[in-house]
Amino acid sequence: MKRLSALPRQLAVLRRLLVCLSCGSLLAACAPQTEDRTPLTVEQYTGDVSFYPQETGANWAYVPEGSSVEGVGLVKAIEGPTVINNDLWIATRVAGIGTRGAVYRQYREDGVYKLREDASGFRSTYDPPLKEYPAQSELRVGATWSGDSTVTTIFPEAKPEDRRQVFNINYTYTVVDRRNVRLPVGELQVFVINLVGRNFSADGTVANEITQEIWFSPFVGEVRTQEGYFLTRTNVLQAAANARP
Repeated sequence: MKRLSALPRQLAVLRRLLVCLSCGSLLAACAPQTEDRTPLTVEQYTGDVSFYPQETGANWAYVPEGSSVEGVGLVKAIEGPTVINNDLWIATRVAGIGTRGAVYRQYREDGVYKLREDASGFRSTYDPPLKEYPAQSELRVGATWSGDSTVTTIFPEAKPEDRRQVFNINYTYTVVDRRNVRLPVGELQVFVINLVGRNFSADGTVANEITQEIWFSPFVGEVRTQEGYFLTRTNVLQAAANARP
């Protein structure tokens, strides 16, 4: 990412957020890198689990690549349904790696959609919602899906002229492989997904483009996030084993 030393500090932060938004994630990629002693607790989950896990109480713990399994990391937990603009969305709480916030999704027949991300100091909304995954039956090697969205980011504590930023993004996901991987939670079969995200300047040209990789395991969830965090613990493994055909 280019340095923007000639701009005010607030605009430099905005540029950094543009890069993160272009790949569809704010909470971890854009978190301030201060140490957060959030414990990596994972409470036992009992019950059924979906192909794309969405059940209240399911949670996951991650650490950055190369970190100790017991080190400081990121915890995601499904909090449950909530109403936004008279529509029902599933809230996932996120804590650790210097941030606390939430992501709001819908799990539809044709895929998983992300509406909003809240994090320390800002809130970003996608219009239309960003499609993170396709229908269960369509997730296979060679599958691809893409879309465009307008992102509105609100910085409540910024100067009035900087509180609301609006820009356009484009994203493309491609499933490039299916393989077995060994992680602290054991050996899992994952879909390897390539993500290319772009955001655009006012004249319509590409301002930033980022390529990242996700590993997704059916009924378990993401075992490698697009920011490079690896799964160390989750409470859905037994439920996932019971749910697999």
